[in-house]
Amino acid sequence: MYHRPVLHRCSSDEAVRRLRENPASRWQSGWEIEPAEGTAWQRITSEPFFTPRVDAGFTVEASDRIFALGSCFAREVESALSGLGFTVDSITDAFKGLETYGPRHPQGFLNKYNPESIYQELRWALDPVSKFPPEAFQELPNGLWRDVMADPVFGDGDFDRTLDLHGRLTDVMRRAADCRIVVITLGLVEVFHDTRTGLYANTTPHLTASPGRYEFGVLTYPEVMDALERIYRLLSEHGHPDVEILVTVSPVPLDATFTGTDIVMATTYSKSLLRSAAGEWSQSKRNVHYFPSYEIVMNSARDRAWFMDGRHVRQDMVAHIMQTFANAYAPHPALGGQRTG
Repeated sequence: MYHRPVLHRCSSDEAVRRLRENPASRWQSGWEIEPAEGTAWQRITSEPFFTPRVDAGFTVEASDRIFALGSCFAREVESALSGLGFTVDSITDAFKGLETYGPRHPQGFLNKYNPESIYQELRWALDPVSKFPPEAFQELPNGLWRDVMADPVFGDGDFDRTLDLHGRLTDVMRRAADCRIVVITLGLVEVFHDTRTGLYANTTPHLTASPGRYEFGVLTYPEVMDALERIYRLLSEHGHPDVEILVTVSPVPLDATFTGTDIVMATTYSKSLLRSAAGEWSQSKRNVHYFPSYEIVMNSARDRAWFMDGRHVRQDMVAHIMQTFANAYAPHPALGGQRTG
């Protein structure tokens, strides 16, 4: 039977009952040299890929459509889900044939790295009274334009090309309205705020091209929660009538930090804040569910989880994550899941 985890208050009797009935409640039993069976330490050290206990709050049906949005890790998620037989509407050929800037995949143009940029893009796509403002583009000294509201997969371009690309992005994002399952991957909290438009850039602007236009900041916990609440209202009002939201945190560390602190500390702060907010969000909404992608990667063998750069997650690690998802949320062999019991 599914029990929503308790993060706030419950009776002491309820707390004891949950401790006793939860087979994954112990990190280790005493100081034994060999990890006790079923403890977290035993599960972490016995296999290269960590498998947490996951209690699903809903079931994915064969007829369901899924939309994945968020950081670059969302692209790994949608690819793996599609490979397991799920219908993933965020996978698109809208950018097929377009030349990318460097060794990038066109699908990466959909990447949304911070909670505010996720909200903004969903609003432009789903809210009929909200349209994408072209004034959000940044004009560069060489006469080209940069779409700082998107991922720089296609590089800078002339105004019409830049506007066309973002229009295609909006069209793809509109598909989220018809998907019963929306997967949101939270990435980071370091942001650049556009003082001209009041919007939050999705990626780092050209910082010398527009002096005084952009301000750097780090989103606070209340600001992240506020953005998540706005995302929830959008999906509730304009999304699928039975929408289920699966929220996770990307394990991919920051590429660089503007905070002046060690990047390891900046990454830990960012991920910790987003993980806390994701937990709070899933506790407060019956149809928001947290999935532990972050914990799975961080508690797996490092040499098996990461590529040599220490930032990007290996495909077999992603496959394990999504197989864990399928086993919990879609225990149908046709969808890649494995029935238990």
